[in-house]
Amino acid sequence: MSLTVAEAQRKIISEWRVWPKKHSGSSTHDMTTFYFTWLPKNRPDLLRFRGKGDSWQRVKGWLQNSDAR
Repeated sequence: MSLTVAEAQRKIISEWRVWPKKHSGSSTHDMTTFYFTWLPKNRPDLLRFRGKGDSWQRVKGWLQNSDAR
């Protein structure tokens, strides 16, 4: 079952906010590791969302914007 984009965004940002506490920070390199390594291994369900375009670019934008808040 896939998530809506809004559900995926909320849940991925929630996981990302915990990430710096367990790892080295929130740099772009960490975003890459988070998206391509940690999420597929630990929360692959969060990567099952429907959306147009490149999902990495979409998630990267969410993560960058979440840091700005």
